[in-house]
Amino acid sequence: MTSSRFSPVPGWCWVLLLTVLVLVVYSPSGANEFVWDDHFFVEGNAAVQGKAPLSSLWLKPVKFERAILPLWRPLPLTVYAALRSVFGTSAAAFHRASVLLHAAVALLLFLWFVEMRISRPVAFAASALYAVHPFLTSAVTYVAGMADPLAAFFSLTALLLWQRAFRSVGDAPQGKLWQKRLLAGCLAWLCALFCKEWALLVPALAAISFAGGGRKRSAGESLFWKAGFWTCLFIAGIYVCFRSEVFAKSECISSIRMDFLERIACAVMSSGFYQLGGLFPVNLRMDRYYHLAKPEFWWWFMAGASLLFGWFFAVRQFKDAWFKSGAWRGFAWFWIFWLFHSNLPFVLNAHVAEHWMYFAYMGLAWAGADLWTSCAPSLRPRARGIVGMTLVLFGLFWAGRTFARQLDWQDDFVFFQRNIAAGADTTRSHLSLGSAYAREGDFANAAAQFSKVLEKDPGHFQAAVALARCHFFMGDYAKAAAIVRQMRARHPADPVLGWFEADCIKALQAKKAKSH
Repeated sequence: MTSSRFSPVPGWCWVLLLTVLVLVVYSPSGANEFVWDDHFFVEGNAAVQGKAPLSSLWLKPVKFERAILPLWRPLPLTVYAALRSVFGTSAAAFHRASVLLHAAVALLLFLWFVEMRISRPVAFAASALYAVHPFLTSAVTYVAGMADPLAAFFSLTALLLWQRAFRSVGDAPQGKLWQKRLLAGCLAWLCALFCKEWALLVPALAAISFAGGGRKRSAGESLFWKAGFWTCLFIAGIYVCFRSEVFAKSECISSIRMDFLERIACAVMSSGFYQLGGLFPVNLRMDRYYHLAKPEFWWWFMAGASLLFGWFFAVRQFKDAWFKSGAWRGFAWFWIFWLFHSNLPFVLNAHVAEHWMYFAYMGLAWAGADLWTSCAPSLRPRARGIVGMTLVLFGLFWAGRTFARQLDWQDDFVFFQRNIAAGADTTRSHLSLGSAYAREGDFANAAAQFSKVLEKDPGHFQAAVALARCHFFMGDYAKAAAIVRQMRARHPADPVLGWFEADCIKALQAKKAKSH
């Protein structure tokens, strides 16, 4: 296949096919309920529910009970508020909106490939493989994960506008069309920044995408680079300063602790997880905490180390092919995002997470499309057929796995039970499952889950208080009071524990008086 964007099939057919593919693969999610943090971000957020001004979403950090979370998501939360005002608290409406947003991202990715001189059939194949990848499920099916697709939508919009501005500046350096496109792209990028912090990397991706060619820059192109650099630097400065002001005097809850050697090991491990695990996504779950004492960590570490060495020698051996095909741009896209989410530059709230690669896997799709465009003409028909059939099989496997994954997110009970069965046997999973049982009034099962949390972490404050509440609501006031007294010994200044203990004693006395 050639790199021409033209094909016998009209462009709207490829767009329609890609949209239908996403809607079919993600169709089961429409029947799902809110899960996990959805309750907090949608149902439990006063501004989203219209009980507080929308400005609070932009001027205050996200707060969970008494803790400040180290994230700022004003635009996704505003979208939640808009959906709630139109559709109420219907989970189906939120899920459908998330799937449509993912379809829009896939379409923009297709347009980006076409804009980068990739033929429409190849652009469709690369976009389709990306769209059905199972690692994206937790960003699409999970309403609270909408920030990634939303940031990707605005980031791709920015890249497309910047690309067209870059091309138009060569035709009319003194014209205003390229300036308008550059500014519109910067505004789209600013919207992406209001969704996810990783959007700070998008200008670097633009620079990589427009670089190369081996020719001297024209005066117009130099003007574009200067204007783009200073505009993006100004916007990034405003964003960082405003974000810092939002978090001023706020003590955020700490993320997991890792020393430098563990961060290096985690980075290598994550490269194996995101590549080999992404190629064969059999076991899918949230809560990816891989302690160094676990064999699973070192399996991924060895896979990551092997793949890093393999890529190093492959680049040295086929350096000319990487640059001639342009595939280096897509690989650079992926590796920049891997580094950002590897825990090496800074510690995140998990060792790895599938949805962190939502934007990164676009780079691999682009690299694959470039390699196919460059290498396919030199392959024999049989070799092309084998490669094509392999990609089709992977696409079918990924699409089927993604379709089935929707069923894991039906409700809190199904989600956490399957999450634990898949290996996420953590305090967080059991605490969340116990909270789900407690919301439904099933305090016996809730108490069992909170007890499992305390088995893993005897000093877990939230689980201990929740267990005491379960015993209180089940009428076992003595046991509730005993748990609270133990907690008060560790946290004597906590007023809530004092009030709770007084309630337990009062209820116990009333129960004794009634029995007499």
